[in-house]
Amino acid sequence: NLSSIIVKLYNWAPSGQTPTDFNLYMALYSTDGDASTANPNSKFSGTPLAISDTVKISKDIGTTGTEFTFEFKDKESSGNPTLNANTKYYFWLKEPSGNPSTIGGQAIYFSCDDQTDGGAGNNFGTLYHKINMKQISRTITTVVGTDLFNGDGIAASEARLDFPRNMWMDKNDNLYFAEQNANRIRKIDSNGIITTVAGTGIAGFSGDDGAATSAQINGPRGVTGDNAGNLYISDRANQRVRKVDANGIITTIAGTGTSGYSGDGGAGTSAKLYGPYGVTIYGGDLYFSEFNNNVIRKLDVDGDGTISTVAGTGGDNGFSGDDGAATSAQLYSPTGVAFDSQGNMYIADLYNYRIRKVDTNGNITTVAG
Repeated sequence: NLSSIIVKLYNWAPSGQTPTDFNLYMALYSTDGDASTANPNSKFSGTPLAISDTVKISKDIGTTGTEFTFEFKDKESSGNPTLNANTKYYFWLKEPSGNPSTIGGQAIYFSCDDQTDGGAGNNFGTLYHKINMKQISRTITTVVGTDLFNGDGIAASEARLDFPRNMWMDKNDNLYFAEQNANRIRKIDSNGIITTVAGTGIAGFSGDDGAATSAQINGPRGVTGDNAGNLYISDRANQRVRKVDANGIITTIAGTGTSGYSGDGGAGTSAKLYGPYGVTIYGGDLYFSEFNNNVIRKLDVDGDGTISTVAGTGGDNGFSGDDGAATSAQLYSPTGVAFDSQGNMYIADLYNYRIRKVDTNGNITTVAG
């Protein structure tokens, strides 16, 4: 059940003007809004699922900002509204009159996408990481915003995240995850302290052969590691797979930076990738899915760095090939990949709505969906 949302707000005025107190509240809507229009409410039903109490934003909070917790009240009952799985919700900053807070016709809104933790009825505490600030201006005299990245070296429970993706836990119970929109790989140690281990927070490509924390990555989707302390990152928008060694140095181990599908049988660094996604280590090799190429590929990271395709055709998306060779089967935007103790590989075949298994002989079947 949705209960609250925390936002940092600022109140200042341009040179020569004086900030004033103002009131705001927040309204929760579902997916039938169009945030790109000048009048976003035109696409809503007109009745929010829930609204918060009005909050006074003092003129005295200045440029340091103040955090406010908006407690949502259900308009039709005393309980809180329920979030449904795989549904995007919009939280709009509103004037007490009901009009959106805007600047230049652009409304201030957040989005929350419930895609995790078992479906409907989740507490908002499990969804805080899905809140992304899309528009942070209010009026010519007032700016309202959120500082989503609030630092490293703090308790993970206090950290704000921006679209975390796949996770991996090492043998010492350190949890690593890709933070897609923050363009970082972050670590939560066994004491619950969060730090950045790769990425600067700025999308781009730079930094190979240097410190991973000084390198740019772009929309990472997955992270895994090996027992030697190396991390492997699917740097999706850069069309690369990158490695951070035990000393914190980052390199590219697959991909040229240009999207495409080529290079099997050669060096991974000469191969073209398109949409690297989930990553996992098994038997000294790195396996990763390519969302846009509809394949699973293998990289010999303990050997000569050769790349090969182990499932999918690399052509059009589709569904075919069960009970035959995995390399002759069609996949449709695969995401996750994992292994069991017997060496069987499992693929999350996203848009085929199936889990598929590739046995140790290389034959593929559907095991779920």
